[in-house]
Amino acid sequence: MPIVRTFVPVVAGVGKMPYRRFFSYNLVGGAAWVASMTVAGYFLGQFEFVKKRIELIVVGIIIISVLPALFAWAKQKFGAGKGTAEQKA
Repeated sequence: MPIVRTFVPVVAGVGKMPYRRFFSYNLVGGAAWVASMTVAGYFLGQFEFVKKRIELIVVGIIIISVLPALFAWAKQKFGAGKGTAEQKA
């Protein structure tokens, strides 16, 4: 999930990762992400199907990205009360 990248600095800080190591990994990871997305965009932009339906593709990617969080929320909200009497005791 894309939101994971938001929490990486917090986890690195809690884990007392040295700043130089964190900065190096963050720099390499960010550069690799930008490069891979740029190359993927360039090559996928060559297809007429993608050109004509880019809005739908973006919405689809957003929905797919959010689905795991929605499933986890639904499981917690609606699945928490289920179970046998032995499991609850």
